[in-house]
Parts: sequence; structure tokens; C-alpha cells
Amino acid sequence: MNTKHLVKITNIIGLLSFILLIYWIFVFVMVQVFNLKIFRQHITELFGFSILVIIALMAGSLILNIMLNLTRIAERGEPQEHQRSLKKMGLLLLTIFPVLAGLLFLLDDFSLYRKKQLLIQSAQNIIQQYPKQTDFIAHYQFTPDYVQKTSEHLDLMSKLDSSIRDVSVLIPDTIDEKNVYLGFKDQNHYDFIQKNKPLEKRDFIFALNTSERQYLDQAFKQHLTTPKLIRKHNNYRLYYPHQVNDKTVAVFLLSDYYAFGKIGS
Repeated sequence: MNTKHLVKITNIIGLLSFILLIYWIFVFVMVQVFNLKIFRQHITELFGFSILVIIALMAGSLILNIMLNLTRIAERGEPQEHQRSLKKMGLLLLTIFPVLAGLLFLLDDFSLYRKKQLLIQSAQNIIQQYPKQTDFIAHYQFTPDYVQKTSEHLDLMSKLDSSIRDVSVLIPDTIDEKNVYLGFKDQNHYDFIQKNKPLEKRDFIFALNTSERQYLDQAFKQHLTTPKLIRKHNNYRLYYPHQVNDKTVAVFLLSDYYAFGKIGS
């Protein structure tokens, strides 16, 4: 192989490696800044490892080029037509950035949609597989027996479904004539048994932002049946209304943690 061909090969490898590195950095920044969830765990790890391969290719081609001292020879006498084609190629490579950004957001939306469908399916399975437990939860009364048994039921539900991290239930009530939403989790009864604390509604108030409160108001007052998924960083919350006789009596809250898409997850 003559030196001219060798220079062309090293230049091509270096150029392709540089282009891949630029796009990789762009994808990395988009994923990190916008918290996009696209890759599965093992693909995420390979995605992170690929940067080392790209840098190794760039370094290898550069070192070979310098050692042979052929870069100046390769660029000598380059025709004008070739310069124009390089400019066109540069413009084409620039147009890939917005296309790539749009693709990343589409993949993130698809990932969010699949996550929502998975959590909805888990909520439906809970109601179908635990009719006695959900019926007990639906007949709310603020008593130690209700709190303990509800927590035990929720603990069982969360442990038998690997798709969710934990299950809670939200129920409307009043404190000092003010409307509040109480949240019962799988560990509530342990706290009160171990600490021997008196049962107070204030300890069960579920903190909500404006959007969440508006949704719960619609779910209970207007008997809305559409589930709502909220993502906060890597945490996912699905609000799933449970109805009895066409009336919302409780809203199940399914939570999960989904770190895929982050380097090192």
C-alpha cells in the first residue's frame, strides 16, 4: 500500500471518528439536559463505553498520520471541485443535528408512553387480582384497623409486581373543615405500631403540587377515569382512579424509578 492511500485511510478514519464524537457529545448533552429516557440499561452502558472506542480511533489515526508525515502531501494540490464537495458535506452534517434532536425527543416520548402503559397494566392487574383488598380500601374510614390493613394490602401488592416500586392510595378527607388528600403507604402501620403514636390525619396528608391537586379534584368530584402519569427526573408516578358504581372512591398511586438513559445507570 503506497503512502497516498495510507494517508487517505487515516484521514477517513480520523474524520469519521471526529464526526461520531461530535454527534455522540450532542446526544449525551441532549439526554443529560432534558433527562431523556431512551436506552435500556445494557445499551446505556455500551453507549457510554463507545466514547473510549471513538477517542482511540481518533488518536490512532492522528498518531499514524504524524508519524508518516503525510498530511501535508495529501492536502497539496487539492482541486477546487473537491473543496466544494467538502462544503456541501459540511452543510449536510450540520442538518443532521436538528434531525437527531427530533429523533431523540420522539424516542423519549415513546419510552414515556411505554412506561405509562406498563404502569396502567400493573394498576389494572392489582384491581383484578386483589378484589377483596381493593374493596376494603374503597370503604374508607380513618381508624387504626383501616390504616394497618390497608398498609398490609399495599405492601403485598407492591411485592408481587416487579414492574412497580411501591403502591399507595389517595383518599379525600377534611381537617379543620379544609379539604385534604390523605396518602396511605405500605409502611404506615409499622410506624405507628413501633412508635406507639396516636393516629392523626395530619400525619397522612399527601403533599401535592397544583397540577396534581387539580387532577385529583377532577378524579373525585367529576369522576374522571383517565390515568395521569407524572415524571420527576427519574421517578415516575401514575395516578389511577378506582371507581365503584361509577364513582371514584380512591386513587391508586404507582411509583417506579427508571434511570435508563443516564450514563452509568
